Amino acid sequence: MRGWLAVLVLSGCVPTGVDEDVRQGGSRHAIIGGEPTGPTDPEVFALYDQTGQFFCTATLIHPRVLLTAAHCVEHGVAHIGNAPNGPYDRSLRVVRTWADTRYFSVGAPEYDVGLVLFSPESPLIPRPIARRPLGVSIGDSVRAVGFGVQAPYVLGEPAPPYGERRTVDLRVTNITPGLIHIGEMGRAVCFGDSGGPLFGITGGVERVVGVHSYTNDDTCSGGASTRVDPHADAIDAWILANATATCEQDGVCVAGCPQLDLDCACAPDGACTADCTQPSLDPDCPRFCDPSDGFCAWGVCPIPDADCRPTGSSCVTDVQCVEHVCMTTDSQHASYCSLVCGRDSECTPFGMTCIFSVCRKPQLPVVTAGTACSAAVRCELGTKCHASTPTISRCEKPCASQAECPRNFVCQQGASDFRACTFVAPPVKVTSVPTTLGEATVRCSVAGQSAAVMLVALLLQRRRRRASRSTASEKIAPPPVEHPPRTIIGSATES
Repeated sequence: MRGWLAVLVLSGCVPTGVDEDVRQGGSRHAIIGGEPTGPTDPEVFALYDQTGQFFCTATLIHPRVLLTAAHCVEHGVAHIGNAPNGPYDRSLRVVRTWADTRYFSVGAPEYDVGLVLFSPESPLIPRPIARRPLGVSIGDSVRAVGFGVQAPYVLGEPAPPYGERRTVDLRVTNITPGLIHIGEMGRAVCFGDSGGPLFGITGGVERVVGVHSYTNDDTCSGGASTRVDPHADAIDAWILANATATCEQDGVCVAGCPQLDLDCACAPDGACTADCTQPSLDPDCPRFCDPSDGFCAWGVCPIPDADCRPTGSSCVTDVQCVEHVCMTTDSQHASYCSLVCGRDSECTPFGMTCIFSVCRKPQLPVVTAGTACSAAVRCELGTKCHASTPTISRCEKPCASQAECPRNFVCQQGASDFRACTFVAPPVKVTSVPTTLGEATVRCSVAGQSAAVMLVALLLQRRRRRASRSTASEKIAPPPVEHPPRTIIGSATES
């Protein structure tokens, strides 16, 4: 809030926070202790922002002008309407707004007055405003009207219903040169009544004597409305200068102008044509047709909307896409424009498939960490396809330093343009085990295999010893003995 108004609360704030600015979502809270107006008070309108969100109240004081609070027009007004129980459901287009600049420079609610010029002209009978003398005194009964909720907003609880025009009778508790103080616990104006009328009987006629400005606190037990009578002359002068028909864009079509009057080209005639170079002025054109307004039009514009991104292109929000669907939940692709679907044939022209009623880009198989990867697969969440060498690529965890990698992994760039934790096999530890084979000494044993090697060595040694004994036996064996022929003594044949 501004300066000494820090303890006050503008009666035009969102349910998400009492002290937030009006345009961070609009006022949603209003008359407390009152009742619906029904078809009466159709001259009391609601103000809406570009997204169609209601945020303030206003009163018809001229066929083309609404009276409201300065803080309600600080960030602009996109649409106005008096429905329900009124003929206009945001169908009147805003031409321009005005606010007493002293409200913003000084920060005092005494200057919280603003105006809204719209088109076309309304056939409703405008409400008169109070002029000096005010004609209302302390203790008098006055009537407040607004479009907001019927109870104060309570943090953490659902916002009460709003959007219905309601009224309540209040007692004037104090009057200053710039303000009328009204309200009490259980009967008051509240958030969302900002800019709405405070009606008082002066000269036998009900007039707008005040514009709802603020409430004392978030309980809405009391507040104040800015007096209208000190601003009557400034209001009259602005209406005279701005609500008179000209060839300029003022909401009134003037024939015979040197160049086409946009108010004629953009008139509500049932056609949206390229002659209206500002489609937002033409109620017959789809919303958001104006180029460079950041929104893709809701329909076909006479001039293609440059803000619309085609299906399949990158996006950030739904309002950028032709079909108003920005796919942000596809883990395999960056956000892209999509569309709602019922069958695959609706997605095929865009190279997509209908999955869970939304067209999605082709989904590739997901492989786990450490698995070989290529453009034909996707690595599981938390890993990327990393080329540790020009010929080897695996799904590995990206890293910035070695501290991010587990044991046996090295943070290295390899052949990729990013670093990742790459597995490196631990070195083999070699130990020496002396083994004597015959007369030679062999030293060759791998850690963890020494017992097997020693066994083989012993077997070899035993075999050699056997071979040695066999050779020795062959060397000492005596040569074979040749025996002489035996002589038989006393043989008969002996001579």
